[in-house]
Amino acid sequence: MSSEPPSTEPPRPLPSFRRESLAWLTVLLIVTFGMYMLWWMYRQTQVVNAHSPANAVPSWLVHGAMISVPAVVVARLAYGQEVPTEPPVLLLVVNMVALVTLMAWPLLLRRGINALSGATMGERTWVSLPVTLLLSVFQLSPLYMQFIINRVLEQRGRS
Repeated sequence: MSSEPPSTEPPRPLPSFRRESLAWLTVLLIVTFGMYMLWWMYRQTQVVNAHSPANAVPSWLVHGAMISVPAVVVARLAYGQEVPTEPPVLLLVVNMVALVTLMAWPLLLRRGINALSGATMGERTWVSLPVTLLLSVFQLSPLYMQFIINRVLEQRGRS
């Protein structure tokens, strides 16, 4: 048991993050077939990297996702739902880049949001690794992260 009194410092503000409606974010994700997710994550990454001592999310990862994901969509439209018996190597590479970046990006962004919010594991404002990982599989991690950002802003009295 610690003999130190609890900290009376006010919580750090969550810089430049905005409260967003989860319903509106869901609509945008559906209407844009998930492409809004890239924009949302790009905006949040800019905030995290601008306020972190070292870039929490490397730019190569962001650029890899911003290029590979639309390329996969175009390739799917070009080939239809049928997968060619021998897909071109470039298609395989682009698919792998998209998969890796879309799994790694939310995890690094999650770490940056937690660092900026000052949340510790177990708090209601902690962006959980298992939940982020699970939702990243379905490309729904932006909804969860925005939910946590909204919760932090609400807790700190900002809208």
